[in-house]
Amino acid sequence: MLDETIFDARMLVLREVKLLPVVDDSHPTLVAFKDPDLKERVRKKTKEILIDDELRRRRYAERCLLSGLWVARQWGWADLAGGYWLAESRR
Repeated sequence: MLDETIFDARMLVLREVKLLPVVDDSHPTLVAFKDPDLKERVRKKTKEILIDDELRRRRYAERCLLSGLWVARQWGWADLAGGYWLAESRR
């Protein structure tokens, strides 16, 4: 997964400078990068992608949890110490 993320980051960095993702690191445009160089740009973009993926995963988990709580309450389930139990009146 990390290799794919790094590849995606490199592809995005190359796309920003209007190059194809299959360009070799010895391309004159890439060699001309001084501040920051290609490795540093890819490192920063990889970090951004990882952070965005983690935030997306957390939002999804939160939505699933909230929708699960809503369904549980609709069916008469109650939250007790982090778990669910069927309300006595529904048994």
